[in-house]
Amino acid sequence: MKLLAVFAPSQDVRDRFFSTTPTSLGWALAPLIAEIDRGGLPRVEYAPRIFDPLRVQPGIWEEYQILLESERPDVLLISGTYDSHFTASRLATMTKRFNQDVLVIYGGPHVDEVANRKVISVMPQTYPFNEVGCPFDILVKGDGELVLLHLIRILGNKKGRQALLEHLDTSEARMSCACIPGTFEVHARTTRGQVQIITGSGLPLNLSGLPFMPRKLFGHDLDLYGFSCFRKQRADGGFDLLPSTSTMLHRGCRSLCIFCSERGGYLARSLDHIAAELDELVKAGIKGVFFDDSTFGDHEGFDELLACLQSFPLQYGSLNRFDTLQDARFVERLAQSGFVYQYCAIEQFDDSVLKASAKGQRTQEIRRGVEHLHASGIQLGTSLLFGLPSETEGGVNATLDFVAEIEKLGILSCVSMSLYSYHPNTPLTLGTREGKQIHSLLRYDREPPNQGEPWNCFEEGQWFHPLWLTAKRASYIHHQAQKRIGSKLVRNMRKDGSIFRDAK
Repeated sequence: MKLLAVFAPSQDVRDRFFSTTPTSLGWALAPLIAEIDRGGLPRVEYAPRIFDPLRVQPGIWEEYQILLESERPDVLLISGTYDSHFTASRLATMTKRFNQDVLVIYGGPHVDEVANRKVISVMPQTYPFNEVGCPFDILVKGDGELVLLHLIRILGNKKGRQALLEHLDTSEARMSCACIPGTFEVHARTTRGQVQIITGSGLPLNLSGLPFMPRKLFGHDLDLYGFSCFRKQRADGGFDLLPSTSTMLHRGCRSLCIFCSERGGYLARSLDHIAAELDELVKAGIKGVFFDDSTFGDHEGFDELLACLQSFPLQYGSLNRFDTLQDARFVERLAQSGFVYQYCAIEQFDDSVLKASAKGQRTQEIRRGVEHLHASGIQLGTSLLFGLPSETEGGVNATLDFVAEIEKLGILSCVSMSLYSYHPNTPLTLGTREGKQIHSLLRYDREPPNQGEPWNCFEEGQWFHPLWLTAKRASYIHHQAQKRIGSKLVRNMRKDGSIFRDAK
């Protein structure tokens, strides 16, 4: 039995920061790949690389067809985000046309959001099994690592896709899944054409008991040189990028921003587990590690964690929040521990907007965090989010003016500028009048609804926006940003941090 893993590419052809490393899919595959490698599944093998082009480009469909013909998979394990769901569906459909008996298991951030009972009840068209011609057999929502291993083991025992789907429609299957640690659901389309949902019992998942990501499956050069923050200065004043990768220290996010679907929950790895992985990365020649947790500041036991990180010859970067950077001594300790980069969301430099979006931080905390990063010599990447409730033209300009101030300090690495998009499982979409007005319009089995300029000048610019966020308003925001901080906008930058000539 042959497995093929796919991380579906973004539909945004200008996306340069998508999927540098397929972190979520890497963790999900880890127990399964480890079990195959140690001989625990003797009749199972896997394709040597994850298929993960960064974005939709001419030729990827032909490339994937050639891959199908060479690997001839029996199981397709595919992951996607909302922006790559349509391409995930297309790749899965190609697989079914190649061999209708291939078992297709789909998971990832998009499934976690739309396979939610509240979302299904009010936006049924976003649920993959309700989409016309849905090619997926099984959806895995939530903690999928041990579930995936369980499903493949059953598939081997039952000897075939049809037998597995019949089994998942039994009480025996529900009882066996109840013993699997983690918070998850398995949605399976049964042989009777119905959808069977198996819910885990919520047994604690020990992240420190999981094997590390199988990085040998990561395929392209950007997996090693995808972070421009990790660099070494040359004698001529230029820089060389260092080989780098990403990992995670914990799962979940304790913040409750109302525009985000990653809110809530927290589960951490032990220091011993983290140290063992870092040691493995150093031995493999890695020089920089980016912690891809939603917020690094959620981690507990910072004294012990920073001491652990400092013991390795690595540069570090992470996602974080400004309100965790209020102590100058703590920020200095980050620098002493090897941190050269923090990616912290400003969203908007306007207290009324921050309060309305439940961001949990104020402009004075943002400013103080910036000052501490500057004093410690740590580079800053930031995100801006426009189109939020209570936004004003004055707030937009104040935000851009403040970012221009940061650029003058010499610590600004990049600016990811987004337009607020309605994501199905967020309070702004589920609980506001404006969100409810758009429920019937949300669907992801399609190309983005807002293509071309000005929408493609923003991250998340092409999807579903509030009615007040018109093309005219988006054009104004982009024009003002270009004037003030154009050289630092992600959409104007190459992966190595240099600016495109036509963006100057």
